[in-house]
Amino acid sequence: MSPRPRSISCAVKCSAIDRNGQWHNVYKNPKTDPSKASKGGRFNLIQNGKDFATIEIVEGAPIPSNNALETILEDGKLMRDQLSRKFAPSLLLTTTISISHED
Repeated sequence: MSPRPRSISCAVKCSAIDRNGQWHNVYKNPKTDPSKASKGGRFNLIQNGKDFATIEIVEGAPIPSNNALETILEDGKLMRDQLSRKFAPSLLLTTTISISHED
């Protein structure tokens, strides 16, 4: 199956933001529907067999070998061209985007 722009869908989720070198959690906790609450922070997605779990990233700690996420875009730089590979609907991706704000 080859990718076509109208046949591929994706969602971009944000759980943390880097502001001038300091990480801040980003999350939602709607009062009208608590079931839509999300986790805030930086996470690795750990795969154990068929099960997955999120664990919070500890600064300076090594990335676990069973981390299922891969950085594709970092600070505006493409780390790996996703379109050069066969389209894999089950592929898990993560993106790190750093934004600097002048105060």
